[in-house]
Amino acid sequence: MDIFDAIALRTATREFHPKKKIPPAYVEKILDATRWTPSPENVQHHRWIIVKDQKIKDLIADMAWEVNISNLQKTPVESVINYFWGLPENARAPLLEQFSDPHRTDYIKNAEYLLIPCINGRWYDVTYFVAPEAFGVRVTSLAVANLWTAATALGIGVSFLISAFEDQRRRMEIHDLLGVPTDWSLMGALAIGMPKHPVMKAPKFPLESIAFDNYWGRPWKRVGFRNNPTSQKAVQAAAKASYYTSYLDTFDAIYMRRSIRHFKMDKDGKPLKIPDWKIEMLLNSARMAASPGNTQPWRFVVVRDQEIKELIADAAQEHAVFVFGVVPYEMVSDRLYYIRKGVHPGIMEYMADGSLMRYPERASVTILPAVNFRWTSAAHTFSSEVVGGLSISFAIMNIWNSCPALGLGLGYNALPTTDIRKQQVICDAVGIPRSWEVLTTLNVGIPATLRAASPSRFPLGSMIFNEYWGRRYHRIGFEK
Repeated sequence: MDIFDAIALRTATREFHPKKKIPPAYVEKILDATRWTPSPENVQHHRWIIVKDQKIKDLIADMAWEVNISNLQKTPVESVINYFWGLPENARAPLLEQFSDPHRTDYIKNAEYLLIPCINGRWYDVTYFVAPEAFGVRVTSLAVANLWTAATALGIGVSFLISAFEDQRRRMEIHDLLGVPTDWSLMGALAIGMPKHPVMKAPKFPLESIAFDNYWGRPWKRVGFRNNPTSQKAVQAAAKASYYTSYLDTFDAIYMRRSIRHFKMDKDGKPLKIPDWKIEMLLNSARMAASPGNTQPWRFVVVRDQEIKELIADAAQEHAVFVFGVVPYEMVSDRLYYIRKGVHPGIMEYMADGSLMRYPERASVTILPAVNFRWTSAAHTFSSEVVGGLSISFAIMNIWNSCPALGLGLGYNALPTTDIRKQQVICDAVGIPRSWEVLTTLNVGIPATLRAASPSRFPLGSMIFNEYWGRRYHRIGFEK
């Protein structure tokens, strides 16, 4: 399946077919997609537990229902009903009643597998201002997004639940039951199975209401609706070109995705321009991402102004000097285990003076993903930063996976926004309100060279456990 189709068709499945089973090779394939998720300096700090034990599935389903009831009792009815803004008003109250139905969480019991992501947010000793828990959630959420997209491409239904894991006592009970070490935490679970019937895609906000052109409040105007010298015929030709030239299999897109920091420049040393229809396809991919209650608590500012990009590059370099200048060489050098030892000092020098991190100024556009952490009025015991970081990470991964299909490269640079003071300077430059927070910068351009090789990944057998932590998953090809 085409990567854009997989992103567009992804939805939450809560009814699984009782007789159709997922081929074991498919389970392995979607778990393998998580290995190719980006992580800071390739630390890969997520692990997965495959659960088929019916008793554990029943326990998690019962816990999820208990938490749902508790949350509904603490939340005003008006707040919860507003989550169903995409439905007719006369359908909202009956749907709310379903949340009190003890069978509401039966889909967890009926799922063929539960895939449980485990996070080690503290498995990173470089100086950052991001809370370790939030940092781990953001990275692992990228892996969840990869798995969900891959599952959609194979016709597998997925539903991501966090309710059973919100309450610390219940979370620790599951934690101990699965034998997870105390320095690892559980983020949620993905219930997977073959869908019982096609699921309707949840409505999304119009692109113009979530994307801004250079400045907050200046809506991105779709290419097809622009009143400019470009004829309608030319617009149609661009749309046709986007369809025929951007086809890329979902798994190829996931495997080909790279972190790109070197972009093509024109003869005057300026970044090459990207056609607006390509930017629009990236933004539309972000729009299709999952979010709790379909709240879609994100906005995107597309920055093309060179002065603002240079401001972002300055902030990145300053923070890189601070981060890599205060950390002992031995500590950071170990992160480069996948690079020949002889070149470590040169790379470290390149990182320590911050010049490596100035690539936002060389990108064609910089997309600023903004999230409103407080834009959920339902009761959650997970911090709003965790829930918001999870949502925006899904959207970011959609953009990143779409880039290879369009011949584009993306460099993820969180250094300019990690320091709250620098983040506010950038927000003021593009008019982002104080109630919104920019988590990172997504720097998009035409790659100067193709990165054929990717940093090595841990073997799948070392990242996946069967039923219990430490019980290694054996790949199908190695089974006796």
